[in-house]
Amino acid sequence: MRLRISTFAAMLLSASAFAQTTLVVQYPYGELFDGLQRQLAEDFQKENPDIKIEFRSNYENYEDATQKVMREAITNQLPDVSFQGLNRVLPLYERNIAVPLDQFITAEDRSENGFDDSMMSPSRFDGKTYGLPFAVSMPIVYFNADLVEQATGSSTLPDSWEDIFAVAAKINGLDGNAQGFYYDWNITGNWLWLSLVMSQGGDILKDGKVAFDGEEGQWAINKLAQMHTQAQMPDYQRRSAERSFSAGNIGIYVTSTSNLGMFERAIGERFELKTTQFPEVTEDGSLPVGGNAVVMLAKDKKQQEAAWKYIKYITGPVGNQQIPHFTGYMPPNQVANAKLGSFYENRPNHKTAVTSLPWMDTWVSFPGANGLKITDVISDELHSVVSGRRASGSEPNQVLEEMTEKVNNYL
Repeated sequence: MRLRISTFAAMLLSASAFAQTTLVVQYPYGELFDGLQRQLAEDFQKENPDIKIEFRSNYENYEDATQKVMREAITNQLPDVSFQGLNRVLPLYERNIAVPLDQFITAEDRSENGFDDSMMSPSRFDGKTYGLPFAVSMPIVYFNADLVEQATGSSTLPDSWEDIFAVAAKINGLDGNAQGFYYDWNITGNWLWLSLVMSQGGDILKDGKVAFDGEEGQWAINKLAQMHTQAQMPDYQRRSAERSFSAGNIGIYVTSTSNLGMFERAIGERFELKTTQFPEVTEDGSLPVGGNAVVMLAKDKKQQEAAWKYIKYITGPVGNQQIPHFTGYMPPNQVANAKLGSFYENRPNHKTAVTSLPWMDTWVSFPGANGLKITDVISDELHSVVSGRRASGSEPNQVLEEMTEKVNNYL
């Protein structure tokens, strides 16, 4: 009898030792992050066998991520951890959905592990931190160097908007189906519209109202119009444009550094891929830093403790180093970044983003209940210009005026 009791007790102890806490995690852009997320989860679970990472199906983009979380907060179906656009943590704080992380971050984390003010400030509201940046990106220019040389007879890449449009026009004139230029204007959060305005020193918001309706905004909206009138930019959906560029059918493509890993895998040896910095950033200009933050949504204390272990690992000095090996994003953790010098030196296309970091500035979020709606309004107005429907004469400036009025009405 005593033997049976001892055996039963041993079985209970063994089961307890292998009991796992399951963390439900959800992130956007599977085409960019699947490989990285799987590797990080595998590495983390090896170090933490008592925690299992369970991924939900991907969010489509950052807007989808925020909308789903806000709905799931009502139905009590939130994941434990969610990856949100850097400009989308604010609405989760405003609705009391995100959990403040300061309670978990130690003095050693701050001084030794890279969790300094640069990591905390992007998602700090009312003195508390509601997310930690996981992967950051900057806007850059991608070139199909083979098409550029075929069209111009030179390997020199254009570095101004005027020269980019001129080269694009020459690519358009080549035999075949090649398109000269695509600007990823409808990327999440109006990011590349903000980039144009901010590159000229313009503000997005001031005193709670639109500030992109001045000279910088007029310059930006007319630059978008020239993409149609001078570069004959096709009216593609984003995914179609990505596939077309990877197939070798677009010569110049402006989008996020985040696409670099995906492009490299898709292009292979098809053509030579090169990158350069975003054009014509003025002395007082800047660029909005893109990317995402990891946010804790778990309410249960045990789940929170497990969630923090995971968040700390993937944003810390070891896990964060993995980011450029799988994507074109950069690790925001400076301790991790400092260990990647040789990686960037041997990969000039990746280094373009690092050399752009001095221009890094806030990716502005439109506050209040209408933040997501404002993003859609801006997108609709911009489409009327880039599609060519309102790209002539004074029409772009008129679009800017109408867009400003509509956005202000929602603020």
